[in-house]
This record gives sequence, C-alpha cells and structure tokens, in this order.
Amino acid sequence: MEEKLYSTFDVPHHTIEFNEEIIASVNTVVELADQCSANEPCQRPAIGYLANVFSSLTKQRKPKQPTCFR
Repeated sequence: MEEKLYSTFDVPHHTIEFNEEIIASVNTVVELADQCSANEPCQRPAIGYLANVFSSLTKQRKPKQPTCFR
C-alpha cells in the first residue's frame, strides 16, 4: 500500500512517512471523492457532511505565542 501511495503522489520516499493515520485519512478522502462523483446529484453527500468529515481529519492547530512588533 505504501509503495502505491508514494507512486500516486510522486514523492520521494524520504519526504513523507505514510503512517496508519495518514493512510486512513487518504482512504477517507478517496471514499469521499468517489461519493462526490456519483452520476445523480441526489446521490452525492451534502456539503455539511463533507465539512464534518474533513474537519475530523484535521489536527487542532495551536497558535504560537504572539510576538511583539516594535
């Protein structure tokens, strides 16, 4: 599976490490892409559903401490 991902994304092996979490996320995105390409619009997922799925794939960003500009 990893070799297929490396060739699909055309990246050198040392650039991205495909761990289980990344592979699961890629699979989720592939499944969503398949659902979104359904022939009939009524068979495609609602935008709210897509937003919820995508938001679950993101990590919470922790902002750095603000720096003072003088």
